[in-house]
Amino acid sequence: MIFCSRMREKKPTWLTMLGTSGTGKTYLARNIITWAEPRLNIGWAKSVYWPNFCSKMKTGKFDVNESVENITSPKLVLIDEIGLGTDTRDFGMDLLLRVLQGRLDKFTIITSNLTPKGIGKLDQRILSRLERNGTIVTLDTIQFHKRI
Repeated sequence: MIFCSRMREKKPTWLTMLGTSGTGKTYLARNIITWAEPRLNIGWAKSVYWPNFCSKMKTGKFDVNESVENITSPKLVLIDEIGLGTDTRDFGMDLLLRVLQGRLDKFTIITSNLTPKGIGKLDQRILSRLERNGTIVTLDTIQFHKRI
C-alpha cells in the first residue's frame, strides 16, 4: 500500500477511503494506525468522528481536547465519515477545510460514504485538497455483514 510505504519513508501523505457503509473503511484505517504507532515512532495518533466533532464545534460544547489544534497537531489522524450528517453545511465544510489545511505535511486518513463526485458537489475545494495531497481509494465490496 502506497500510504504505508510513504509512512515508512516518513513522507507525509493522505489516504482517503471512500465506499458505502459497512465496506471496512474505518476498520482498515484503525488497523493502519495500530500498525503505524509502534513501528514508525510517530508518537500518538488521533481518531475523530467528524459528524460529532463538527456538531460540538458548532454548538460550542467541546472541551480543550476536541479543538481544531488537537486535530491538526498529531503526526497521524483519522478523520472518519466526512460528508455525513450536519457537516454538509457551510460551517462543516469550512471547518473541514481549516482542519485539512492544518494537516498538510502530516499523515492523514479520511473516510467517507461519498464518492469523489459527491464530495465535489458539497465543496470542490475539499475534493481538490484530497486529490492533491494523497491517494483516493474507493472500496467497492459488499457490506461486511452480508459476506457471511
